[in-house]
Amino acid sequence: MVRGSIRKFVVFFVSIIILTACSKEEAVNMVHAIETTVQTENQMHSNLNQLALLEEEDMVLYEAILDQGREDNKELAELLGQARIHVKERNELLHASRTIMDAAKIESERWEEELSAYRNSKVSEEMSLRAEELWADYQERQHIFDQLYTQYESALQIETELYALLEEKGSLLSITELKAKVAERNLVFAEVNEMKNKFNEATKAFNDKHQAFVAEIKALL
Repeated sequence: MVRGSIRKFVVFFVSIIILTACSKEEAVNMVHAIETTVQTENQMHSNLNQLALLEEEDMVLYEAILDQGREDNKELAELLGQARIHVKERNELLHASRTIMDAAKIESERWEEELSAYRNSKVSEEMSLRAEELWADYQERQHIFDQLYTQYESALQIETELYALLEEKGSLLSITELKAKVAERNLVFAEVNEMKNKFNEATKAFNDKHQAFVAEIKALL
């Protein structure tokens, strides 16, 4: 009877060891998938910083162009030439960021697979829920970026149209037409700025949760 009890205890103890080992392996795999996804985005942050610097320069150009109004002169032509170059540079940075986010989205498919394995490895309900929440936050952040990209692309197109109007029509451009295009441009960039703030807030919230979660997982290994 005692021998049977000992045998059952040994089997139970071995089962715990195997279960713990499996949980650790799945946790390691998930953390690796998370870190790979996050690291894929590293260059994008540099792109967005460059984009912000160009925006500051472009605002100065934009105001200088509006000060010139519909006047046909050399200074306006030079300002419009600089503005077109900057719009092109911002477009390139925006598209480069889109490419990086698409690559991160592909990497996140592995994260989703490892998350499923982690959930099924008998981890605590709390850690499972936190892992799910982190994944949901990342997905929401991706969705916000998609919206930001679409709005920003539209804003750059409208800005290009404004500069083209000034260049092509000059003094022949009516005040009404100019004001309408300026208002359209200002509105869409206000929406872009709102979406940028939303994306930055989502990024900060995700980073805080990501760092805390990964640190706790590593402490348990």
